[in-house]
Amino acid sequence: MLAATDPKAITVGQWISAALTIVLTIAIVLSLRWALRRRKPVQFTDPSVRTRVRLLQRMGVTLIILIGLASAAAQIGILDGIANTVLAGSAITAVIVGFAARSTLANSLAGVVLTITQPVRVGDNVKVGDHEGTVEDVTLSATVLRTVHGTIIRIPNELMAQSVVYNDTILDNGVIPEVSVLVPFGADMPAAVDVALDLDGVELARHMGVEGEGWNRLMVRGPRCAPGDRIAAEARMRLALIDALTRAGMMSRSEPGQETGRAV
Repeated sequence: MLAATDPKAITVGQWISAALTIVLTIAIVLSLRWALRRRKPVQFTDPSVRTRVRLLQRMGVTLIILIGLASAAAQIGILDGIANTVLAGSAITAVIVGFAARSTLANSLAGVVLTITQPVRVGDNVKVGDHEGTVEDVTLSATVLRTVHGTIIRIPNELMAQSVVYNDTILDNGVIPEVSVLVPFGADMPAAVDVALDLDGVELARHMGVEGEGWNRLMVRGPRCAPGDRIAAEARMRLALIDALTRAGMMSRSEPGQETGRAV
């Protein structure tokens, strides 16, 4: 008498089909990555296009991998067992998965939103909180910045979407160097503004108000320059301003408070 065959047993043919599906998925992903490298899409001159193309590449590869794995799992009936388990405890499963994947899903969704709205683009010079640098990449999980010192900073996309972002290059090519100095209380600030405006390379000078123990903050801005030249331009402008105010008798070199400017 023949033994009954288990209808749930996985046959050799199903294993072979699943393996072939995985191999085909890997081949498609590798072929796609090879084709994209051959075309060099990141060489597009428009920063918006480069940012969108990079994210679409990653989304496409991720989608192909997920579809391939799901197809392979369906070949050997794994999805049936998962579906029964999920249906049996769908509420508990949803809560557990939601808590476990909240950060990952939030970063991925924020990455898509950042790519669509384009508050930052590849190549932009930005400041997020205490971090400042040039956008190297926008991935599904994080935005990558490179500082002027060459340090790589990865900022989670969820944090990027919730933070105040200063983008120096979103409208024009270049940044505006800006510095401020503290002038002693009692100094003739209109005259100080005139002294600043007489300097070569100063396009705007403004008295920003009184702060601290009566110090007057004087802010000056220079002409637009490349992001990599901003620090040097600010240093030259700061030294020239201090020297001019000192020669005008409005401050001495021993007085405190010359602050590093931020490009705006």
